[in-house]
Amino acid sequence: MKVIAVGSQKGGVGKTTTAFYVAAHAARRLGGQTRVALIDRDESRNLTQLARLLKSLPSGVELVEGTEVPPDDGQYGMVVVDTPPGVTAIRSLAEADLVLVPVQPEPQGIANLADFLRNIDNQGRTVSPGMRLLALLPTRVSRKSNVHRHHIGLVHRIAEMRRPQLTVLPPVRELEAIKRYELDVPDYLTVVEEILNHVYSQQELLGAVV
Repeated sequence: MKVIAVGSQKGGVGKTTTAFYVAAHAARRLGGQTRVALIDRDESRNLTQLARLLKSLPSGVELVEGTEVPPDDGQYGMVVVDTPPGVTAIRSLAEADLVLVPVQPEPQGIANLADFLRNIDNQGRTVSPGMRLLALLPTRVSRKSNVHRHHIGLVHRIAEMRRPQLTVLPPVRELEAIKRYELDVPDYLTVVEEILNHVYSQQELLGAVV
């Protein structure tokens, strides 16, 4: 069982939306071979409210009660954790195997990103030696915005300066369909493929969709 945390020091960058789509597309991609658990650790409980709003989560996805990672007893193949922003953001990553970091390509988002990555490094050295950064994910991106284009370039520069170099995934657009949590928008498909390629072997992925 792999634990994927979606984390950012800044609020409003799309953590809950990303956690939802990652879980939904992972469950769909795996073709029912494994269930995906969602954990809501954000004090605002946005993921829990979303589940109530939708009335039913996508097939293969389950929002578990509480904030604890379930035991690795074969019930779930993957756990996706929606984490809080602010001072509790790092502590909520403790059990994560992989950390996906959404970042809004604006000045405050870039400033918070550098601090958050340093804090993750410290967490990995002192508390969670098995945890590693998976990728940075530009979110809520307007392709018409020169500010966004410029700051996506800064996200790439930050990623390139790290050793090993960090992956920057294709941007997720600011779309009404995503705000409505429609599953057929393609923006999160690349995100899920990147995660699954780290979690499963290619042979296992092929077997999951047979």
